[in-house]
Amino acid sequence: MYHPSFLEVLDAVEEGNNVLLLAPGGTGKSILLRLIHAIYSPHITDHKKCPICFLNIDENEKLPCKGQHEVHKYCVIQHMKITNKKIAICPLCKEELPHSWSSQYLGEPPPVQTTKEMFPDTFLTASTGISAWNIGGTTLHSWMGIGLAQENPQYYTEKIFKNRNLREKITRCKRLLIDEISMIGLDLFEKIDTILKAVRKKEAPFGGIQVIFSGDFLQLPPVKDGWIFNSYKWTTFNFYPIILSRCYRYQSQEFYEMLLRIRKGILTEEDNNTLQSRYEAYKRLEINKSNMIIPTILYSHRKDVTKYNHDKLKECIGPSRKYLARDSVLAKADNGDKEGIILRKYRLLLNESAAEIIKFRVGAQVLLKANLNVETGLINGCRGVVTGFGNDFISVKFANEIIYPVTRWSWDHIITEKNIKITRAQFPLILAWAITIHSVQSCTVDNLVCDLGQSIFADGQAYVALSRVRNLEGLYLSSFWKSSIRADAQALKFYLKQEKRQETRGEIIYEYEDEKGNKIEEDEAFKMYLKNYGIKLV
Repeated sequence: MYHPSFLEVLDAVEEGNNVLLLAPGGTGKSILLRLIHAIYSPHITDHKKCPICFLNIDENEKLPCKGQHEVHKYCVIQHMKITNKKIAICPLCKEELPHSWSSQYLGEPPPVQTTKEMFPDTFLTASTGISAWNIGGTTLHSWMGIGLAQENPQYYTEKIFKNRNLREKITRCKRLLIDEISMIGLDLFEKIDTILKAVRKKEAPFGGIQVIFSGDFLQLPPVKDGWIFNSYKWTTFNFYPIILSRCYRYQSQEFYEMLLRIRKGILTEEDNNTLQSRYEAYKRLEINKSNMIIPTILYSHRKDVTKYNHDKLKECIGPSRKYLARDSVLAKADNGDKEGIILRKYRLLLNESAAEIIKFRVGAQVLLKANLNVETGLINGCRGVVTGFGNDFISVKFANEIIYPVTRWSWDHIITEKNIKITRAQFPLILAWAITIHSVQSCTVDNLVCDLGQSIFADGQAYVALSRVRNLEGLYLSSFWKSSIRADAQALKFYLKQEKRQETRGEIIYEYEDEKGNKIEEDEAFKMYLKNYGIKLV
């Protein structure tokens, strides 16, 4: 099996194909989605966005707050008038701005944007809140304004027709990118297709929108729904399948190849011996040393995680610190709803980003949930231990020995049907003595303790657990049953069929050159493309 080039993906999109990106974790499929989005929406990486009007902003637009946040001054004043405030407030840090500044500043409206900037036609979405945040997009449900999607298609079609902004956005959409497509079930897929056809008044699949799906059907199946590829509508999309196989995440090729076999439900004698050795390593593991980072225990159920973390936190010596999230609503115009009502309505969405209340003690085991500082290796999934607290920071010693003052991180959610953006500012840390498999979706952890025994109840679950750790040395098994290594029969049959389609199509050979015309390797070329579009490979 050959390694498809990232250029083959870009060419397939440019030719107008509906593209199906299939790959195990760590092969860069989510990064590719961000690259495609950047190519067809070039303004998104060239400029920062004003958090009020969402339009481009220059670096000289800085507020007189301590953080010198970049926001259109004009928008701050207009927001103050709309909300009947007597003094302007920075929408990011909530600091009151000098009265002399807000009373004297008259300012010019934001510069007029180009049609492409004001009305994008390429949208980046994902099936879950966690995966949407990871790629810098929004959830598919939010993009379509369908909430939990529990009503019939006609209900949502009528709702969209009544909302001009939502209707026009869906109508002008040319490309729709969806990550973690395997989490979208058959019924939801067919409902979305029916809605888009009705809104766009076209009978082509998804109403004529070019779709780029990304995911891995050999992970966990959708909740209480069938596989999307079993839909009678699936074949109408005539997907161009591309199976990525070049590894960017794992430090050992041997470990990666073992994961590929386990992903297909294959356990060789050598693999069995390797996993047994990690069970023996767990029995020798000492975890009672103070102020050290210990492996995280991976559980299937949230209730087990909550209890274990709560009990371990009580064992820590010293006072606890509690942090309440700072939520805010920014509107392009006054839509009549009060901020408190909006925040209560979308509380569940905000909670997907970060907890409303978090509590820590010195010595607490934590996991980073943001790409805090890519250059120093402080990325999503890094493990650490709390060493102290400040007025508005938490000091954490990470696995790479760096002690870093972690400050609040902002998660934004654009609610299209309300023409608003809601933001949660909270510390990007969670307790990590134990975590759920779901909570480490789209990230990799340094050290894990996995139970591959009676806790494994679904096909693909063992692979998901094992693939969350960076290398074999960071993996510990508290139990191991051979029967836990299994793949869903339908998903495996579908995947092997797509492999055959790709092989039949034949390998496309690409040559790569740098800006000076010198020949370079594919990995170097891929990084060059990402750098040109302001995307970091983490």
